[in-house]
Amino acid sequence: YQRRVRGDKTKKKKSYVPATNYIRVNKKQMSCITDNEAKIRVDGQECWQHTCSSGEGFFHTYDEISIGRWPKRKVHIFLPNCYSEDLSERYPVVYMNDGHVVFWRGGKHNKSWKVTESMAELYSLNKIQKLIIVAVCPIERERDYTYDKWCEGHPYGGLQDYSLFLSKSMKPWIDSNYRTLSSAEHTAIVGSSLGALASFYVANRFPECFGYVCAMSPAFGASLDNKRYYGSYDKENRIKGSQLINDTMESLKSEGRPKIWIDWGLKRTGGYHNEYLEHVCMERGQEMLQILIEDFDYKLEEDIFFWEDRVGGHDEDAWAYRFKLFLLQFFKS
Repeated sequence: YQRRVRGDKTKKKKSYVPATNYIRVNKKQMSCITDNEAKIRVDGQECWQHTCSSGEGFFHTYDEISIGRWPKRKVHIFLPNCYSEDLSERYPVVYMNDGHVVFWRGGKHNKSWKVTESMAELYSLNKIQKLIIVAVCPIERERDYTYDKWCEGHPYGGLQDYSLFLSKSMKPWIDSNYRTLSSAEHTAIVGSSLGALASFYVANRFPECFGYVCAMSPAFGASLDNKRYYGSYDKENRIKGSQLINDTMESLKSEGRPKIWIDWGLKRTGGYHNEYLEHVCMERGQEMLQILIEDFDYKLEEDIFFWEDRVGGHDEDAWAYRFKLFLLQFFKS
């Protein structure tokens, strides 16, 4: 495999073998300031329409969207300005896990993915297509994004339901109420860490819905590594033959399987999240990459892509940078 890295002048080196719920937005925490709020309804669902400081789009924020039998949750939808100008145009859709930190600061590190700033930059350079971003906030993150017990004392096991919610309720509702290009070839799902595990799982359980997976710093070993102290790498428990592979095997063997982006960072300073968590995510990311290539005949630079980030760690700053690379790979203008 060819190593692709950030931090070097060249993109290729020698061959390498990879073995909440809150009701309103707190403007003091925003990385993109919003204004001009107006309460509107879409298909009976109440939302706030508000603009953003980047000038490249506007939001529909649903504080408590309710679809079918599923619990209410918060969802932010970011639409390009042209959405309200050309009413005949339809757009690809990118679904993003951890919706509470996609646009505004939050989480353990009080950082965000700065997606509006990234979109403004890429739009201004005419580098990517105009997109609809659907940022889905977790109700109970650890439960939503895991399929089995992963860390002692932590909630788990809601990923199967989350997959059904996104693919059979959320996505059809979005496609019915917004001008989307609804086919899988125009739809991606994105996440980091446990959110990356969820993205991989959801897309491969429902490949007819999602044609692209972005798994950044993926916690593929969440149910395989030390369940008492997550962040340690258990070499004896392999991804191959695990429930993760068994649950997604049918999709991975099919012709309509999603294209996959996997990345990890090499920064090991700055705290536990870089020294331990990102190291485990790198090990499991490399392991998954090798399985997909050797066992499922994925082809590098055709239907699977990876990036090794020399200066990135396990936080939103790194994922914000790599999210732009993902968009440039799959949604070029």
